[in-house]
Order: sequence, then C-alpha cells, then structure tokens
Amino acid sequence: LYGPGKTGQMGVYAEGSRDQLASFDGNHMIVTPALSYLHTDTTLQALDRTRYLELAAERNAKAEQKGVAEGDLKALPEEATAEERRPLRTKIAALAEEMDTLSAAMRDCYRWQVDCDYPLSLMATGSAVIAGGAAGVAAYSTADGEQLWTGEVDGLAFGLAAANGRVYVSTDAGAIHCFADASMASR
Repeated sequence: LYGPGKTGQMGVYAEGSRDQLASFDGNHMIVTPALSYLHTDTTLQALDRTRYLELAAERNAKAEQKGVAEGDLKALPEEATAEERRPLRTKIAALAEEMDTLSAAMRDCYRWQVDCDYPLSLMATGSAVIAGGAAGVAAYSTADGEQLWTGEVDGLAFGLAAANGRVYVSTDAGAIHCFADASMASR
C-alpha cells in the first residue's frame, strides 16, 4: 500500500509484485483485519478490503485474458470469415460480462460511505473512526458510519490520539484538546 501521491491516489500491490491490484482516491487509509477506512477530502467510507482485492485480482486476470483474445482477433488474417472470428468475439463478450459482474461485486465491498468535512487526519479506535479538520473533529461509528459526536478545536486538527476513553487532538495553533464524556468513553 502506498500513497497518497500528488494525485490523491493510494495504490495496493500484491507482495513481491509490480502490478497494481487496486487504487483508491484518498488522503488516509486505516487498515484493520476486518475493514479498511478510506478518507478523502469530502467522504469517509468502510471497505471490505480483503474481498475487494480478491475480486480485483480476478477482474485483472479476466482483463488480461480479454486482451489476449482481442490480440488474437486482430491477428486473424483479413480474409478470415465471420465464422472464424465468432469464437473469439464470443469469448471477448463473455469476458467483458464477467468483468462487469466482478466490478459490481467490487462496488458492493463498500460497506458504508458518509460525507465527512474533516479531511486532515484520521484514526480508529475499537468502535469509532475519528477524523480531524479545520476547527473540529468528528467520530463515526465503525459499524455504519453514523456520526457519533463532534467537537470544536482551535486551528487545524492534525494530530489525533486516544487513550482511556479520551480523544486528544493537537492543532497547528499549538493547542491540545481532550474530549471525554460518558457516551464517548463507552465507544
């Protein structure tokens, strides 16, 4: 996993491979065993990354097969008949349909997506994802993306930490804020 680069893209590569399996728009990504949380300038989303990457690898393999079949079709002599071209065209169409099915399944790997106005920092706790932005922070449920709470800070919230039921936020203004209450501490 690398990024984000200058284009705001994060890329995922298989171990020992130079072939990119997937790319995601985003500023930050938090990877947990169950889900990955992707954070852009305007959204926060939860992704079943393991399943997504399995499907992406399948889709890439189908795309490669389709490319070979298209090359074989182009390589046929001009005088090849429609009957000689039909098996390759049928194979190409079937592979394209399989790729579309895999693409739809990949979209289903996104468990939830919510608007998020806090694009500067991100962290996860047991049941919340916390995002920092200009003059504030917000916590979102890992289960469904519901916004659990928000808090105001002085400056841009670049540093986030959590311990003992509290969230600590450091800002570019030199302030350190601590958020804690009964409803947040249990999350």
